Amino acid sequence: MDDKQKPDLWEEMKLLQGIIHKFDEFSFRIKNWFLTIFVAIVGYSIVQNKPSLLVLNFLVIFIFYAYELTYRTSHNDFLRRFREVQNLLNGTLQIDDGNRGPAIDKYLFDVEGINLLGPYARIMLKAGVKDERAKRNIRESRFIFHNLRLAFFQFRVSLVYVFALVANLAFIIYMLIAGHASDSGSVV
Repeated sequence: MDDKQKPDLWEEMKLLQGIIHKFDEFSFRIKNWFLTIFVAIVGYSIVQNKPSLLVLNFLVIFIFYAYELTYRTSHNDFLRRFREVQNLLNGTLQIDDGNRGPAIDKYLFDVEGINLLGPYARIMLKAGVKDERAKRNIRESRFIFHNLRLAFFQFRVSLVYVFALVANLAFIIYMLIAGHASDSGSVV
């Protein structure tokens, strides 16, 4: 690598670090909002003694988990580019036209090979979504549905949602049993 390319790569690396940090902060905010809404629904359903309200939490869990996974697609792209820049600076990877920096758009909006022939794409296009945005939506959807099992095992991402799912089930069972026990006790 020549000395002229190193400063560009260092600048790109600094930029990528800031972007990755922002994605981590946003993920933290998503989890905070999720926990706030989750606890509010649990608290309200306990106070009102309505276990049926806890069913709403399953929808909340799914929506917030899917929302966070859409951000993980771009986050993973930036992490991949960050590692590539590290390897370029370390000399373990040679610079060529495919990895010459700065190439952030290539990694963030990599929609090559995504066609707009499927039913999901046709629905988006009829709704007025532009081609490039439709391709990015398809890419994010593929990440969510095809890589869901991989993301499930990334505990940094999914542990809060898995815990909430289990806790919600436990609250439902407890409230149904406790409600049933109190109903049978009041009959006497």
